[in-house]
Amino acid sequence: MKNSYHKKSLERKLRIAILGSLIFSGFLFPNSPSHQKTIDMEKSYSREVESSGVQDLTEEQIKQITNAIPELILKHYVFEEKGIKIAKEFKKLLNSKKYLKIHSPDSLAVVLSRDLEQISNDGHMYVKRKKLKKHSGSSGKSWEELEKEAEIKNNYGFESVRILNDSTGYIKITEFMHPKRTMPTAVAAMKLVENSENLILDLRNNGGGYPGIMMYILNHYFDGSPTHLSTTYFANKDNVPYTQYTSDLVYGKLRKGTPLYLIVNKKTGSAAEYFHIPHKHLVLLK
Repeated sequence: MKNSYHKKSLERKLRIAILGSLIFSGFLFPNSPSHQKTIDMEKSYSREVESSGVQDLTEEQIKQITNAIPELILKHYVFEEKGIKIAKEFKKLLNSKKYLKIHSPDSLAVVLSRDLEQISNDGHMYVKRKKLKKHSGSSGKSWEELEKEAEIKNNYGFESVRILNDSTGYIKITEFMHPKRTMPTAVAAMKLVENSENLILDLRNNGGGYPGIMMYILNHYFDGSPTHLSTTYFANKDNVPYTQYTSDLVYGKLRKGTPLYLIVNKKTGSAAEYFHIPHKHLVLLK
């Protein structure tokens, strides 16, 4: 594949990202150094194919995109044996030539994502089209600027915090956002419910995010020496696995010994799944 950054006539490129997954105590999380996330890190291995303007993809471009996918899976999937199986199943779909009929970049991304998730049972493996910034006079905002705007707009992921009639605290979290900027909101939320007898965390449709706030909430349920919660392994064997422990970082009362209830659905994933991991430590986790 050739790079064409020198061609000013191209307004967009189609970037196909096959996400290399990493295992996190039985749960799969994406890995992205650009966002410098600790647990929910998304590491994207991409291939770029030219797509001028909003024109449809040619058959050759579709082949370039789809043929790259098995190679990326074999190279980067954290479980080698499973990666081989996923690549093998995907090659069957390639041989059917079903993708050659899908010339819309967005439609192709949707179908590829659906098929990859169905084959792998891993929601972190998906394909998406990204717009490139214009090479001159661009006023496009960086991902960090956009992220900060989204945090403010969405109240740092805390949609609702209230006390129910039966002395039960309720917190609805739609996303775990950057911990440094989100911490004041998280502290305020936990302080509001700290005198409740029970706590409900509503994580429906929470696709994950940064781990810091999730860890902060969990800290309320532990006391004493740090408790080992998980070990993270990477597809790249040169990366040393690292562990996650509880800490005494709590601004307010501990909730150790009080019931914690989770509300989840099929769209609860990644860092939001982490609350299921320490169930062996949290006897009262419901």
